[in-house]
Amino acid sequence: MDNSTADTLASSSILKELTLDEMKILNDYVGQIELAQNDILFNEGEKSDFMGFIIHGDMEVLKQPISGAPSVLAKLGKGRTIGEMALFDTLPRSAMARAATGVTLYILKRDSFDEIFEKYPTIAAKIFKHIAIALSLNLRKTSNALTDII
Repeated sequence: MDNSTADTLASSSILKELTLDEMKILNDYVGQIELAQNDILFNEGEKSDFMGFIIHGDMEVLKQPISGAPSVLAKLGKGRTIGEMALFDTLPRSAMARAATGVTLYILKRDSFDEIFEKYPTIAAKIFKHIAIALSLNLRKTSNALTDII
């Protein structure tokens, strides 16, 4: 893991408590992928078994309504994460993720996270804590937006 990537991962709210040594351990469990603009990372309804850390570029999260064009729910950039719920449940994806630009991501699969949980529970606990915070903030934001619509 080069310093630039370590700095980007460290800027992620989910990984901000990890030490450099813990980041190096995490690095052994992630894979890197590249997406071109408009490439799909995952589709709504697909099997959910990984999350991504955005190293470079921008991702869009889209939701397909019953009729009409997909709506952009969020645009996520460098240092953000996508698909975190996949580490907790086996439910299908709740939205589509598409590259808005060329994107580089680190991918953490559920099986790899389960292994981290067994071998390095302190690292897993730090990641769990910050994913829970991120999901809580997203739920609050969604609840507020829904309240404004109703």
